[in-house]
Amino acid sequence: MRGFEQCWTHRYFPTSTDVFAGLSGYLGDWTDLSDDPDRRQWADMFHPDTRPREQGEIRRNVWRIYVCRGSATSDEFMVLPADCTMTADRAEIPALVRRIIANDRT
Repeated sequence: MRGFEQCWTHRYFPTSTDVFAGLSGYLGDWTDLSDDPDRRQWADMFHPDTRPREQGEIRRNVWRIYVCRGSATSDEFMVLPADCTMTADRAEIPALVRRIIANDRT
């Protein structure tokens, strides 16, 4: 099994009204397991239990970003659904984080 090539973490304060959000990112190869094209469910391509769909999207050498809201010691702690960048360029991460947070609010 191939390990993650790189890991990235960051503290993020999107606006003054948002609760602290912690970010984690993992550079790797991911496949979308979701049957719904509007809902992404990414899984590590090299995990032995991952079975990619025949028509599923595969993204190689991209960042999978996790956004955590609230304090890990509180009952309101939440990890939002993760998503992947289109390329390995870290400049894509801020826009992806904003989209993940906006999708959580809808």
